Amino acid sequence: MNVERAARFNDEIGGHLMSGHIMTTAEVVQIVASEHNCQMWFSLRDPAAMKYILYKGYIGVDGISLTVGEVLPLRFCVHLIPETLQRTTLGAKKVGEQVNIEIDPQTQATIDTVERVLAAVAEEKGRQVAPFAAGRTLSLSPGAQFCLCDPRAPSWRAPAGHPRAGKPDQ
Repeated sequence: MNVERAARFNDEIGGHLMSGHIMTTAEVVQIVASEHNCQMWFSLRDPAAMKYILYKGYIGVDGISLTVGEVLPLRFCVHLIPETLQRTTLGAKKVGEQVNIEIDPQTQATIDTVERVLAAVAEEKGRQVAPFAAGRTLSLSPGAQFCLCDPRAPSWRAPAGHPRAGKPDQ
C-alpha cells in the first residue's frame, strides 16, 4: 500500500481527491514496460465495478491517484512514468499480485445517478431497465431510445482519433 502524508491547507493537489475508501481489489494481469513508460493492466475482482472505470477517468490503485489509460470489457490499464514507478509501490508490483481499488466518487455518483434517472423514466413509461450495461440500447417508447455507449462494450468501435481506433478488442 502506498502511503502519503495528508494534504495541508494551500498544498497543490497533483491528482484527483481520494478518500481512502477501497471499493474492490484487482489483480495485476500484465505489465508492459518500455524505456520511458509502463503499462500496467488490471482485472477487477468484482466485474460489476467495471462500469465505473472510464477511459481517461480517475482511479486510485493502492492509494495512488492515476488516470485510466485504456478500458477493455474485463480489464483496464494505467500508464506509468518512471517517476511514478520510483516514488510509489507500483514499481515493485508483479503479475498476479493484488491491489486495492478506489473508484473516483464523482464518476460513481454520475453513473449511479444516470441509472436511477433512466430507471425512473422507464418506470414512468411502464418499462423495465437493466442496470448500466455498456452498449445496450434502452427503448422507453416507440421512437424514443437511449443508448449507453461505452468502450467496454464488445460491439463498441473507437472513433477516429481515439487511442484504440483500428485496434482489435482484447
